[in-house]
Amino acid sequence: MSQNNPIWVEGIYIHVPFCLSKCPYCDFYSEIIDKRAEEYGAFLLQELNLNQNIIWNKPTVYFGGGTPSLMPPSFFASILRNIENYSEVSLEANPASFNRTFLKEVKQIGINRFNLGIQTLQPCLLQLLERPYTKEAALAALEWTCVEFDNVGVDIIFGIPGQTLADIYADLNVIAQFPIKHISAYLLTFYPGTPFYKRLKAKKIQPLPEEVQREMYFTIKEFLEARGFIHYEISNFARSGYFCKHNLLYWQLKNYLGLGAGAASLLNFTYRVNIKDVDTYYYCLSLHKLPIDEKEIWSLKEFKAISLIMGLRLLQGVHLERLGLINQWEIVQEDPAIQALLEENLLVFDSPYLRLSKRALFISDAVTNIVVNAFLYVNSSSEEKNR
Repeated sequence: MSQNNPIWVEGIYIHVPFCLSKCPYCDFYSEIIDKRAEEYGAFLLQELNLNQNIIWNKPTVYFGGGTPSLMPPSFFASILRNIENYSEVSLEANPASFNRTFLKEVKQIGINRFNLGIQTLQPCLLQLLERPYTKEAALAALEWTCVEFDNVGVDIIFGIPGQTLADIYADLNVIAQFPIKHISAYLLTFYPGTPFYKRLKAKKIQPLPEEVQREMYFTIKEFLEARGFIHYEISNFARSGYFCKHNLLYWQLKNYLGLGAGAASLLNFTYRVNIKDVDTYYYCLSLHKLPIDEKEIWSLKEFKAISLIMGLRLLQGVHLERLGLINQWEIVQEDPAIQALLEENLLVFDSPYLRLSKRALFISDAVTNIVVNAFLYVNSSSEEKNR
């Protein structure tokens, strides 16, 4: 990418990899916070300055992690001062990592969207997840946050071993009493390499049956929709006007710049991931080199396939005409596997949108794989004919 060919980005993601402790289910890159965190802001700014061919105007900014709320307000001020003229600015937080003074200060700096990772309010489940706070502390943090911020989001987890539907209802009933604008509900996943995965393999913990997980998912969906939340992405619900603008960039495959150890970027057809090690990240930047660990240049076919995968996560679906796939759809829908999805009401074509039905949301990966493979087969067949 040459400096003479600037790349326009609509969002900037800043990965803060430091945590109070490592959750046993998490597979994001993170490390226990130590003195290295004091230098992190300076290295982030150096990385930002090295991306001289990247331009933006009013980008969304997302401080993710890790636990960004462990950083001092001055950290966020220095980053935002260098980005300038931003729009939605989100900050992820752990309830045990901040106080009311912190909230007031980061709000004055420019943070306008605060996302709180509560996960659950059940004491036994908090203990299992090794979350470093109590139910009472989580609710106090949520109360403070709702006083200071209008745009507050909450993350919850379902499918936790030992969790019941009664636990889900109990959590939702309490959370719904707060003026929250956004809720993300994630199914607990046993990622390879995590302590939870090792415990699963050793049969020290047992996943909930799939039918129970499914019931929990649709219970959450129906509960939130009945209270005015819009289900706009497989795992995300929001009040009208409060969809997460930054995350929409990911699902719509818009350009975004990732900064920090382990951060990812999408720049036109190039997907790249930074080094997932703070020390090596610092060393690379000290040599005035971008700390890129992985780089993949997508072909147009790959870009369209990934656009399908990401776009079908949105309940609105994929706009096939904008993606240049409306003509291929005429052929794809004749595929027996696609016909079966349509007949079983797992896939819906409402021109020009292709979307998953409500029934397909919990098995989205399986349905999406069939759709993507069908489009790839049609494209491959067309290429063979043109040779």
